[in-house]
Formats: sequence, structure tokens, C-alpha cells
Amino acid sequence: MKPPLLTAFFALLPLLLFAELPEMGDDGPDEGNGVMRDGLALRNDVSVPPIQVPKDDERLQRSFRTRQTKWVEAQLLADFPTRNVGSPWLADSVAVLREAAPYLSGEIYKNEQTGEKIYPPASLIARGKAISAAGCDDPLFNLIVPFLESSQSSRTPEQMALAERRLPDLLKGGDSPHLKLFACGWVWGGRYDHRATKDPAKRDAMANEIPRYLQAALDASVTPEDSLGFYQFIHRNQGYVLFYIKWKEAETTAILNKSKAASWLKDTLLGQFARNTAWKLRGSGYANTVTEEGWKGFYSNLAKAGRHFSAAWKANPGVPFAAEDMIAVTMGGAGVDGIDEREWFDRAITACFDYMPAYESLLWAYRPRWGGSHALMLAFGKACANTRRYDTDVPTRLYKAVGAVGSELADRSVLHDDPEICRLTVEIEKATIPYAKSDAEVHYALSYGTCNAFLARDYALAASYYKQLKGPIRPQAENALASYGIPPFEWRGRLAMQADSAIFSDLQRAETAYRKGERASALPIYQRLLQLPTTTSQVDAATLVRHRLAAIAVEQRFAKGDWVRLTDEESKLLWITDTGIPWNAQAEGVLSVRNDKNWVASRVILDARVGLDFELRARLDNPAELAGSQFGGVIGYWPGHTGFATAVCGVTEATPTKRGAALVKFGYDTSEKNPPVALELKPDSAVRIRSHRGQVTLLVDEKEIFTRNLDECFDRRIPTLDSGKEQHRFGFGSRQFRKGESRLKDIEFRLLK
Repeated sequence: MKPPLLTAFFALLPLLLFAELPEMGDDGPDEGNGVMRDGLALRNDVSVPPIQVPKDDERLQRSFRTRQTKWVEAQLLADFPTRNVGSPWLADSVAVLREAAPYLSGEIYKNEQTGEKIYPPASLIARGKAISAAGCDDPLFNLIVPFLESSQSSRTPEQMALAERRLPDLLKGGDSPHLKLFACGWVWGGRYDHRATKDPAKRDAMANEIPRYLQAALDASVTPEDSLGFYQFIHRNQGYVLFYIKWKEAETTAILNKSKAASWLKDTLLGQFARNTAWKLRGSGYANTVTEEGWKGFYSNLAKAGRHFSAAWKANPGVPFAAEDMIAVTMGGAGVDGIDEREWFDRAITACFDYMPAYESLLWAYRPRWGGSHALMLAFGKACANTRRYDTDVPTRLYKAVGAVGSELADRSVLHDDPEICRLTVEIEKATIPYAKSDAEVHYALSYGTCNAFLARDYALAASYYKQLKGPIRPQAENALASYGIPPFEWRGRLAMQADSAIFSDLQRAETAYRKGERASALPIYQRLLQLPTTTSQVDAATLVRHRLAAIAVEQRFAKGDWVRLTDEESKLLWITDTGIPWNAQAEGVLSVRNDKNWVASRVILDARVGLDFELRARLDNPAELAGSQFGGVIGYWPGHTGFATAVCGVTEATPTKRGAALVKFGYDTSEKNPPVALELKPDSAVRIRSHRGQVTLLVDEKEIFTRNLDECFDRRIPTLDSGKEQHRFGFGSRQFRKGESRLKDIEFRLLK
């Protein structure tokens, strides 16, 4: 990889020890719009090799999970039955330990399909407690019962007392060193940071025990199953052991170097330590903040990590961990000559086909900033879909690729102009839904099936899935549609009308005309649709049509240049809450938002298009006792497009004490270029915002507070250069609201020419 690209990589991608790469959609851009659109335009000219699909199930995650659970079960039952032979509760206690093994391994703490956490059932915990009450005082059982119980809530002193009562006997006894390490880590963690069970003296005493049992567990990790079991044990559910060895890196390195552990296990862990050290020496700042010594230490340690990882893979290519780690190391320029990121990916999935960190890492490496392109990312996503292993998550990596590319585009909706993405999406949804088993999985699958089929423009399929839902659609699926600029009233209304092809065709024509700003063409179609029984008999259909008619009426009045004030009906239809805390449209045009706790962000958007050249005025109507009045005027909001600006009065940064007024971007934070201006709103302050030709002026009680540049508040697009500037909306909302009710009244707006 070339040095400039390497520098960018070092500047922006801090890989933490043992951590998976960040979620793709959370990353910010560092390319200009032109680069992004060029990458997208080339998507059909890029291809990637097909992903090799296993012919059996031995190399799937579920096989690794099964092996891990059997390994944990073997640890639990290695000595327990022998020392308790003849006890009346032995059979029942063994059954509880067997059922506890998957939870102890951490392998089923999340539902594979929904991602939701799975907790030990109350019945299992009750059986464990009943066995203890019946006389079982085994030190291992005394640990497992409170472990299961604490999985659902914070630990209690009673749980810690039971676990510690015979802990010395457990550590001296015949149980496996892996269980002894687990016991030390679990108890240490409970005494470390749980509010009700903190105890510095007991914490420090247990911390002194961990190195001994870590050494013993590593020495016992010689066989393939024991070394795999140990690695997965500390990376899945034993968070405190993992935290400890990261915290005591030097001490753990010494233990690893003298241990009898399998060479691949040692090299994998030592490689992760070296990678961690590289980032410590470099620091987490941008490239221009790194010292020469910092770069030198970074390069040498990243190269050291690469040597360890490549050695680990050679020693045991049957596990995916080191090969996956090498994707990022290679991306950073410290890989093995002649072996690129894709080859390390292939090596990882040869060991475990659906090892998801490998897919995430390669998708990250294909980002434009690291020398890839959006075209490459989409091609990789399509290759994942074309594996057609619908019994795994691999085909759905297409959605990850689309989401990752979309996060770097000014308008993500263009992605579904690609017919292949739409075709593959429909194939995935039709093929994966039958794999849903429980009611929760079915609901999850139907929710996202509705969302993805709608985005793929297969409205009949989306409507079919939506009708099958036995409860409200999952909020996350609805939010996914909203990220494409599709609010609930729109997709629900369109699905409600799709059964009648002629009516749906009319609706589509009206929607297309409305989006193009051709209100004169759209208006009579909507009016006609509202007269049809098919529309009026369905709440969702009628809501969509009434919403569009209200928006057109407001936009027509706005276009005349006069001050516009909404009617009560328009206010109820057109104000759309864009956050979890709802705004309520009240009589006489009053908007109200109520928070049940302090410092909650809230935002509402008027779903009528005003463009970027407008004037907005409103008056606060807050009670005097509501300290710290808040007001924010949203500017340049375009559904499905990135970012907007807010002229905010009140809290201007994450810390509630940072108060004032500023023109801020989506994240609501000020910057050195845009420092806050001192300002304290009154409960009845009049606020006026003028947005005209890229300049925003804020006035409070007729006093000008600032005039600032609108475009500087946007990362991925320049609003004043948008080809569809008239599509922008405005709204209200600022960073943090105090607990209580905040109200706005006398809301009016007009066009500025």
C-alpha cells in the first residue's frame, strides 16, 4: 500500500485490542462528493472473485458454537460428578450444569438472527436455587448459580457471598484451570465495578490470583480443542478475564511466552498485544499530531503484529482469528509480500465460512479511503448475496455493503437504482424468512423483509410481509426506511394501496410528480384518489393522500411570498417527529415537546418543502420555572440525504454547561470556526431565522446574534449547490432539553427571493 494511503489509514482507523471493526454506518466521510459519486458510478465496472461456499456444515459458526458448548460442558463435569457421587441431588445438579454450559460459553447469548440477547431462563435459575436449598454446597455449583442469576440484572451481595463462600476450595480442588480462571475473573469483576458489590480489598486479592490461573489455563491449552476452547472462552463471555489481560499486557506477555499453550494461540494473542502497543505509541489523534517516535513505534509494532498473526495462521489454518486480524494489518501496510487483504479473507472463511468479523474487515478495507471504492464494496456485497447460503448471515452482508456505501453518499436512495441490488435483495428476503423459527425470529424477519422489499421496489412482497406481522413493525426496520427519506405514513400508505394496480399506478404518478415539484400535475390525482372508497376505507392510504394535499396547499401559499401560518389540520398532518421524543401539534398552531428526564434531544420537521431561502419566526411559550430554555431551528433538512444545520439557542455542546447560540451541524457541536455566542433565552423570547443565499442570520427579541455560512455545517454535500434545493425542509429542535414541557407558538414562515 502506498505511503499517503497508509498515512490516512493511520490517521483515522484506531483498531483496539481484540475489538471488531466499527459498524460501517457509524463512520464519517473523508472524501469529497465528487470522489464518492465517481466511485458509485463505476460500480458496474468492478468485480470480485466469487466467495467459495463450503460443501458441508463443519466450517460454520454453529459448528464452532457446538464445539465450544461441548468443551465447556466437559470442563464443568470433569470432576463434579466424582466428588459428589452418592449425593441425592447429583442427577439434578448435573442436568443444571449441562443446561448452563451454553450460557457459560457465551455462544448463545445472542439470537443468531435477531441479535437480541438470550438470558438463562428463570426456570433454570429456580432449579439451581432449589438444588442449593436441598443441600448442594459444591463450590463450583455455588459459582454457577449466581452467575446464571446475575446474567439478567446487576449483581447482588448475596450472589457474591454464595460464589465466594467456598471459592478457596474451588481453587484448590480438581476442577479444570479454565474454570478456576473463570471463577477468579468473575469474582474480580464483581468486586471491581458493580455498584452494589464493590470491595477494593477483595478485588485486589482476587487480582493477585488471576496470573496463576491464567498460567495454568494456558498450560492446559495444548490440544486443538483446549486451545480453541480457551480462545473462545475469553473472547465470548469472560469479559473480565479479557479486560484483565489487556490491562496487564506486559505481565500477560511474559506468561504467554513461558506457557505451554499451542503456538497459534500464543501468536494470536501476542499479535493482538503488538497491535495494541502500536496504537498506544501512535496515539489516537490525526496524523499531524503524531511524533516521529510515535510513527516509528507504530510501524515496528504493527509489523511485529503481522509476524505473529501470520505465524499463528500457519500453525493452525483451521481457525479464522489470525487470518481475520491480518486483513487490517495488511491494509495498514504491514502484511506479507504477495498476500493481499482478499487472500487473508479467503483464509479466514476457509476456516469458518460465516465468521462475520472477516466480512466486516474486508468491507472496511474496500472503502475508498483505503484504496478501494464504493464499486468494490458493492461488488463484494453482491458476491456475499450470491453465495446463497441463506442458513447463515453471509448473503445479508449485501445490506452491510449498501449501508456502508450509503453512509458516504449525499443521497443513499440512488443505490436502489441498481436492478441487481434490488433483485438480490428480493432473493435474500424470500429465501431467509423460512429459516425463522421462533415468534421473535419470524417478527424480526417479516419486519426487515417489509423494509428491504420496499427499498427493492417490490411493493407486493413488502405488503405481503407487512400483513403477516402479528404486532408493530420493529422500530429499527422503520428507522431504516426513514434513513432513505421514507417516513411511516408514506410507506404504509403506499402498501395499503398497492393491491389495486390501477389505483396504485395513479398514486405512483402523483408521487413522482410531487417529488419533481410538479404540484399542478399531482394535485388533481391526489384529489381524485381521496374520493375513492379504496382510499377512504383504509386509514394508512387516506393519511398519505391527505398529507400530500396538505403539503401542496402549504407549498402553494409559501410560493406566493406571504407569511404562512398552518391550519390546525395542516399542523397535525405535517409536523413529523424525527427523534424518539415526540412533538405534539396543538390548537392554534402551538407545538409542544415534553421530556420525562433532563437532557434529551428532540427534533420535529415540517414535511413541506421550503428550500433554503426562507424566513422563520416563532415565540417560546415556556413556563418561567423551566430552567434553560431551548430553541433550535433546523435548516436544510432533506429526507434521505445527509446532514442539516441548526441555529441553536441554549446548550451548544454535549456538556449542559456549554450554553449560548450557534449555527451547528447535524451533531449539534460547535467548533473553533463556529464558536458559540453568549445568549440566554427568556421563557417568552421571540426567535427569528433568516436563511438566504447560503447565509443564516439568527435574531432573538429583534437583536441580531450572528450571521454565518450555511454550507460550512455540512460534511457530505453543499446545500446551496444541490440540484434539488427546493426539496429542503425546516424544523425545530436543539441538542438537549430540560425535563418538562417546552412550547412554541406564533410559528410563521415565508419565502425569501
